[in-house]
Amino acid sequence: MVIQDLGVIELIDSLTLIMGGVKTTADANSNAGPGSANANAEAAALGKITKTIAKTSTSVREDNFFSSSRASGRALSTAKDGNNTSRSSERSNSYFSDIG
Repeated sequence: MVIQDLGVIELIDSLTLIMGGVKTTADANSNAGPGSANANAEAAALGKITKTIAKTSTSVREDNFFSSSRASGRALSTAKDGNNTSRSSERSNSYFSDIG
């Protein structure tokens, strides 16, 4: 049963499932080390109006004198349903550098 299916005042069986509301999750992680960098990001949203953003970025530089790695991940999710709002976000950054 969906909330909008109910009348203004309507009795229902207490065992009947009423669905509605909002839920969001966000997860991001990163890792940088010698010669490698990795990042991932996940975002999920449930509700009437939803928005998710997941961004990742990596870079690796190596030569005879210097080595560096960078990784970043960002996840953002929002959901709205009537008067209910949910927002989740997470960010991760990792850096590595070595001279010699």
